[in-house]
Formats: sequence, C-alpha cells, structure tokens
Amino acid sequence: MTQTAAQGRARCQALLEVMHTHGNKESLVYWLEFKNDEEFPENFGSIAGGSAHKFGLFRRKETGQWVAGSAQNETNVTASQAVEIARKHRDELLAGVSLLEKFPASGSDKDYLDLQNGMDTAAPTVSRLAWGHKYFSLLFPSLLDDYHSHFYQRFHLIKLLLLPPLQ
Repeated sequence: MTQTAAQGRARCQALLEVMHTHGNKESLVYWLEFKNDEEFPENFGSIAGGSAHKFGLFRRKETGQWVAGSAQNETNVTASQAVEIARKHRDELLAGVSLLEKFPASGSDKDYLDLQNGMDTAAPTVSRLAWGHKYFSLLFPSLLDDYHSHFYQRFHLIKLLLLPPLQ
C-alpha cells in the first residue's frame, strides 16, 4: 500500500470517527445527542432518546458493524459504504450552511418556506432530521429555533397563540 492510499484510509476513518462514532466523546453525534457540560450546556434543545438509527448511520458497540437506515429498515454496511454515507451527510450539512448564510435576518413565512424547499433540495437526507436541525440551529440560532421536531415547533407556536403556516 502506498503512503497516499494509507493516508486516504486514515482520512476516511477520521471522517467516520468525527461524524458518526457515538463512543467518541468528540464526535458530532455525541455532541448533538449527549454532551452536557459547561462547554456545551443542554439548553440547545435535546435530541436524546430513541436509538442511534436517528442519525442514519452508526456502529454497533457490540460488534463494530456499521449500520445504515432506520430501525424498521436497517442494513449492515461496509466501512467503505459507511464512509460514503458520512461524506454525503457532511456535504449536505455544508450545503445547508451555505443556504443559511444567505438567508435574510428578518425572513417572512414565505422566505422560510423557500428556505425549507432549498434545504430539502441541497440537503435531502439531513434537512428534516432532528440532528440536522440541531446542527443548523447551533450555527444559526437567530434564524432557527431550538425545537428540533416539527411537532414541537408547531405546538409552541400555537401555545403562543401564533398560527403556524400551513406548510
């Protein structure tokens, strides 16, 4: 194996570790779901509970096997396939950030609907997932709330006597 191939494998492994390894307390998924300390207090909205399936990719603690899909439709995947999924997630997160950077500070309901449609196109895998929403809301707290479920977003708007948009 050449040095370049070895470096490529190391980068792929690093991507999986940084994004989707729950046992790594420095990983994105750990921070989004579990981290709760002075550096990252829990007042950013919780996505805890349920299973690791919520991220669309995780490694089983007991076997080390990478698993993709939902709890109802999971698939064992190779490390190479896991890397491709992690790359897709990373690229979609970056595309979503690019859209949010361009969003007007005081957007209307129509602006937000257009944003959601753009997010669904640019980041179709992560844009409507709780962990994707939490990631984006941490970077853009003045644009996105810290309720990472559509149900809770609508519930709290109604509780404030605000009529949520139909879409």
